[in-house]
Amino acid sequence: MRIGIYWKVITIFLLYIFFSTIIILLIYHFTESPESISVDIRSAVIKDSLLTAQDLSRMIKKSGKKGHYEALDNPSIKYFLEKTNRKIRLSNIAGKVLYDSVKGRVYGGNVINYDKISEILSKGILIEGGYSGWFRSTVEVYVPIKVDNEVLGILQISYPKISEKRVRSNLKYGILVEVAVISLLALFFSRLITAPIKKLETATKMVTDGNLGYQVDIRTNDEIGGLAKDFNEMSKKLADMTRQRIELTADISHELRSPLARIKTAAEMMTLDRNNPQQLEKYQQTISQEIEELNILIEDLLELSKLELDKVELNLEYSNPSNIISEIIDRVKPLAEKKDIKIEYKQDNNTPNIMLDIHRMRRALSNIIENAIKFTNQNGHIIIAESFKGDSLTISVADDGVGVPESELSSIFERFYRIDKSRARQTGGTGLGLAIAKSIVERHGGKIVARKSDMGGLEIVISIPTPGFSKHSFI
Repeated sequence: MRIGIYWKVITIFLLYIFFSTIIILLIYHFTESPESISVDIRSAVIKDSLLTAQDLSRMIKKSGKKGHYEALDNPSIKYFLEKTNRKIRLSNIAGKVLYDSVKGRVYGGNVINYDKISEILSKGILIEGGYSGWFRSTVEVYVPIKVDNEVLGILQISYPKISEKRVRSNLKYGILVEVAVISLLALFFSRLITAPIKKLETATKMVTDGNLGYQVDIRTNDEIGGLAKDFNEMSKKLADMTRQRIELTADISHELRSPLARIKTAAEMMTLDRNNPQQLEKYQQTISQEIEELNILIEDLLELSKLELDKVELNLEYSNPSNIISEIIDRVKPLAEKKDIKIEYKQDNNTPNIMLDIHRMRRALSNIIENAIKFTNQNGHIIIAESFKGDSLTISVADDGVGVPESELSSIFERFYRIDKSRARQTGGTGLGLAIAKSIVERHGGKIVARKSDMGGLEIVISIPTPGFSKHSFI
C-alpha cells in the first residue's frame, strides 16, 4: 500500500497533537496528587462551604418548617442549591441523600456512613480528597447544617482541586517538556522526509558530473520512492544510450575503416603497377566495389536515422503483401540457388490489399529474406509463411541455418549486430539490415520479433495491423 507524502504530513501533525495531549495530561496527573491539598485551596473551600452552609441554615429557619426531613426537603432549598452551580449533595442527619446535583452516579454512594457523620460533627468541617482523574480532581468538603444549634443534615460540596498558581506551574513545565519532545519528533520526522531528498540531490549531482548509470538507494513507498525509481531508470537509460552511442561510433569507424583501407591499398598498388593494364583494371574494380559499399553503408545509416527520428513520411497506398513477397523471392532466387537453398512460400490466399509504403516494406522484407539466405548453410531450407486473421497480417521467415543464441535474440535488431564478427566479411552487408527492417515495421504500427525456428535456425515474425495507419502522414 502506497502512503503519500501528504498523508505522512497529516500523520505527523496528528502525532504532534497526540503527544502534546499526552505530555500535558501526564504532567497534570503527576503534579496533582489526589491526597495533597494546598493551603490556599483549603482556605478558600472552607470559607466558601461555611458561607454556603450559613445561607442554607438561614433559608431553613425562615421556612419555619419543623423536623429534619420536612425542613430539608423543601423546593426553595433545592432551587437555592441548584443556583450555586456546584456539585452538591444534601443529606439528612441519618446520612440519607435528599438532593444530589450529579445526575446518575454519586461519588461515595447514596448514604453517608455513621462514622463519617460522627467525624463531621466532632470536627465541625471535614475535608478530604475526592475524585481524581486525567482531566480533573476534586476536594470534598462536608459541613453540618445547623438551625438554632440543632444539626439537621450534612452539606457535601465538591471543589476543583487546582489553583491559578498550580495552573501556571503546570503550564510552564508542560510547555518546556512539550517543546523538548516535539523538537525531537520534528528532528526525527524532518530527517525521515528530507534524507531521501538529499540522496536524490547527491545522485543528480553524480549524474551531472558524468557518472551515468548511478543508482540511488531509496525504497520508500511514496512519491519520493516513485521519483527515485524513475530517476534510476532514467540514469540507466542514459548510461545505455551513451554506451550505444560509443559503440555505434566505434562500429561506424570500423565499417568505414575497412573499405577505406582496401581503397588505399588498391590505390598504392596502382602506382606500383602502372605498366600492367590487367592489374590496373583489377585495382580499379576493387576501388569501385569498395566505394559502392561505402555508399550503401551511408545510405543505410541515413535511412535508419530518419526512421528512428520519425522524420520519414510513409507513402501509403493499397497493395497486396503476397505480391511483394513473390517479387522478392524471384529476385533473390539466384542467390539461394548458388547455395542450393530451397525457399518454400506458404501463401495465404485470403490476404487482402492493405495500406503500405510499398518501397519501404519491400526493403524490410528483402533485408529479412536476404539475411536468412546469408546465414543458411549449403542445401538449406527457408520457409516464408503468410497468415491473415481478422485485423492483423503475420509474415514469418524461418530457416535451418546457424541460428542465434537465446541470450542474443533481443540484440539482432541492433545496429551492426553480427553473430560471428569473423564472418562479417564473408557474408557481406552493412549490419544494418534487420535494424532498418525493425524501424520500417514499427513505423507501420507493427511488431517484429526473433525466435528459434522449429528447424533449428532463426525465425523472424512480423505482425502488421490491417485497419489503417491514421497516426502516420500520407503523401
